[in-house]
Amino acid sequence: MRRRISRPKVTYNVPMAQPTSLERMTFEEYLRLEETSPVKHHFVRGRRIERFAEAMAGGSPNHVRITPSLSRILGSALRGRTCRSFDADTLIRVEEAGASYYADAGIACPPNFLSDRVGVIDNPTVIVEVLSPSSEKYDRGAKFHNYRLLPSLQDYVLVATDRPMVEVFSRQDDGSWNLRIFIHGATAHLPSVGIDLPLVELYEDAVFEGEA
Repeated sequence: MRRRISRPKVTYNVPMAQPTSLERMTFEEYLRLEETSPVKHHFVRGRRIERFAEAMAGGSPNHVRITPSLSRILGSALRGRTCRSFDADTLIRVEEAGASYYADAGIACPPNFLSDRVGVIDNPTVIVEVLSPSSEKYDRGAKFHNYRLLPSLQDYVLVATDRPMVEVFSRQDDGSWNLRIFIHGATAHLPSVGIDLPLVELYEDAVFEGEA
């Protein structure tokens, strides 16, 4: 299934995206706090914002089951290439938006590290977010809006946890975004890096409602 999207709808009503403090700080101050924090935080307009429930509390069962499979598929597909996969410990800096986020996974070709203290990059080619009820609006809305400001980003991937479905938003030459939806036993393709994500492998450990 394909859809051409010129301007994805941006939703900013995200109840859980609450700053841990009203005090603003610099990006360097934020990085120093992240070094010793047991909980990771996003950084948006000068404020630290706690990551959503799936990251802070270990996530839903399917989030936990899908993420290792995703990392394994990406790592295997990139073996021997200059592109490198990254995981949820890598911070993505979107300087134009004054924001930094931890995605669930992604690919950079190759990664441009901005800090020796914390893994910070500003040039992801692919970003993957594994959805959850607490973060889906944010991942589809404000976060995607900011990610699109990264010139390097070519594919934005959303992985469902309530059913086998992967959405791939791909940047077009005219700046628009084309959406392809893959379901059940299909194979999602990431055109920017020439990598396939077989849904059978991605969801092999997932358990959906009605299954036991």
